[in-house]
Amino acid sequence: HAGGAGLFATREAQDAAALLGFLATEADDLALAAVLRSPFCAVDDRTLLRLARRAKKLREEQGVDATGVGAGLAAPAGADADLPERATQGSPLRPGPQAAAVSWWTVLDHEAAALGLESPRAILKELLTAARREPPSRLLARADALTGYTAVLANLPMHDRRLADWEGFAGWVREAERGHEDVFVLTRQLRRAAALGIDVPRPVLEARDAVALLTIHHAKGLEWPVVIVPDLARVPSGGGGKVLLDRELGAAVRFRLHDPAEDEKPFLHGWLEQRRVEREREEARRVAYVALTRARDRVLLTSPGERETKAETSCLLDVLRPGLVRLGLIEGDGLPGVTARLRGEGVAYTDERALPKLPALPAVAAAAPGRELLPPITARRLRLPVTALDEHRWCPKRFRLRHLDGHPGDAGLSEETDPEEPGGAAALGTLVHLGIERGASTLDQVQGLARQQTPSLSDEQIRLAHAMVDRFRLDPEFEPVRGAHDVVEAPVRVERPPLIFTGRVDRLGDGYVVDYKTGEHTELDHHLAQLSLYLRATAAERAYVADLRRGALLLLEDVATAEAAVERACQGILRGEFTATPAESRCARCPYRRHVVCEESAWPQAPPDESTFDSA
Repeated sequence: HAGGAGLFATREAQDAAALLGFLATEADDLALAAVLRSPFCAVDDRTLLRLARRAKKLREEQGVDATGVGAGLAAPAGADADLPERATQGSPLRPGPQAAAVSWWTVLDHEAAALGLESPRAILKELLTAARREPPSRLLARADALTGYTAVLANLPMHDRRLADWEGFAGWVREAERGHEDVFVLTRQLRRAAALGIDVPRPVLEARDAVALLTIHHAKGLEWPVVIVPDLARVPSGGGGKVLLDRELGAAVRFRLHDPAEDEKPFLHGWLEQRRVEREREEARRVAYVALTRARDRVLLTSPGERETKAETSCLLDVLRPGLVRLGLIEGDGLPGVTARLRGEGVAYTDERALPKLPALPAVAAAAPGRELLPPITARRLRLPVTALDEHRWCPKRFRLRHLDGHPGDAGLSEETDPEEPGGAAALGTLVHLGIERGASTLDQVQGLARQQTPSLSDEQIRLAHAMVDRFRLDPEFEPVRGAHDVVEAPVRVERPPLIFTGRVDRLGDGYVVDYKTGEHTELDHHLAQLSLYLRATAAERAYVADLRRGALLLLEDVATAEAAVERACQGILRGEFTATPAESRCARCPYRRHVVCEESAWPQAPPDESTFDSA
């Protein structure tokens, strides 16, 4: 069953779109309100009202207006005075300082304890941090893992339909994010589609022991194994009236002039009525085509045998009659107005005939020792980040969990919480990248970037980020890769059919590419495939890793070995080789290292009384 309205109009798509809208723009008050009230956070109306009034009070104290953009795919008509208004500023991607000072998120971030919103605040902060490096589809998967959104849907009425809509929207996001993987760009696409009235069909939900009742028009784009089209001889409602209108010929009126019991029909009225009948016949042909092409295996047509249609009307039986006569399914000469009768005796009804025939279960092939049974991926083009091949080289199972299954990993063991650096290695790397990109030269400038982009970092980590930014800016070691005309964050794309690799080069100069690394354990061998793809995409001659912790510039000297590593990893992915390669050094920094997620993990497990990550 697919329902009536399109996918974007479903509650699940609206919830997901509101979440992506907030992650694209923190000042989007309507999006935040929708997320808080949705199953992602399940905040009650009383708490939302307290948050709204607190934000309104702060705005009045500061003498500024509310700002924000519409939540989800469409904004609600009208709003209470306490609720956020639609944005009027120029760029929702970079709100002005006033907007940031009075947004709902600012209030929630600073007063979560007083409002009783500590849990939603922690979840949204983690998602905001992840949004700076992960594509929208991964953000939705991470949000589901953090909040149990689909678990809530599974316990609501029509749970199958709701889960299918969630999966359908997530699938649309995966298709739409190809080529950019930016949450703001995707959100802009959604809003543009809403403004233009564009929608997509809802995913078909196979009906088990049930039927879907739809009009033929609502069945467009859908398909079922068996389709029944009843009452072919039904005459469409409506028809001619006393007044007929035509865009080309104008209007005609039927009136009574001489005979009080009979209307006079001018020539123009008769001509317009004939044009209407012809249009109805053409529409009947189109509707018949849609009805008959909805079935994959079988279509059943029914009609009252003794019912006759009028010559001037158009129904599905009029359209299908000539073909049915030629096939010998009905008697008659194929002309409208002739009663259609089935040939033969028909089939007597029995309970056994009424039951559907169940298909035989396919035989399951035995698995090869040490190999996992996974669907082949060669039938479609698979888009991956440039770092994915090195991840496959590091641990094939980790690659599968992240890039094929879309598993967000343990929220408590994500790469933001490196065991050697509590507080967020990924957030630290983001801040260093931003500091170099924007030319931050003082600690105050780095602190300003941290407040805007990585608020979870401690003061000590911010000072560490400033030291690494200064090291790249001033250390003579990095002089060969500090060209005056270098391009930062240059997009790259490499195709190795059916695999497509996309990403961004941290720094592209005259004949060289540079990738910044800020972790404690940077080794050139761990990034061979990534550097090889960068060289292939940019036609550069040299590839460097800038180890900003140790102040070392590492040059990829053996390009042939790196290219061979790329080919081996690609072949392994295409052959479905995703067996784990556990080692304590690898598992220590893996977000899937707990046994609940990865049974082969070599990382020491937590005691039984500690909380563990629930992969469900």
